[in-house]
Amino acid sequence: MYEYNAEITSVYDGDTCTGTIDLGFKLFTRKAKLRLLGIQAHEMRSSDEAEKMLAREAKDYLKGLVMNQSVRIKSAKKGKYGRYLVTIWLLDDDGNILEPSVNQMMMNAQHARPYDY
Repeated sequence: MYEYNAEITSVYDGDTCTGTIDLGFKLFTRKAKLRLLGIQAHEMRSSDEAEKMLAREAKDYLKGLVMNQSVRIKSAKKGKYGRYLVTIWLLDDDGNILEPSVNQMMMNAQHARPYDY
């Protein structure tokens, strides 16, 4: 597992976002697809309107937490759809990790449930 600083640039749904990852040495990966590890949010593509509403709420909550924020990510591996499976933490003004992780915050707010790959 590797840790990187990143900036979240867009949020697709309650468990997927895009970011620019600082690899160090002035190297960056832009538009990296990030899947929050260990959680599953409701699906935006559902045909069920109630599920779509819950999916929008989860997306909005995640967006409120991370959008345009500097964060720390810990990568695990790539998932089956080519996204990096990550745990995300918010940072304080000094760049220190704030607990709990964003992944846990999504579950605490009941916008996601545990998911085992």
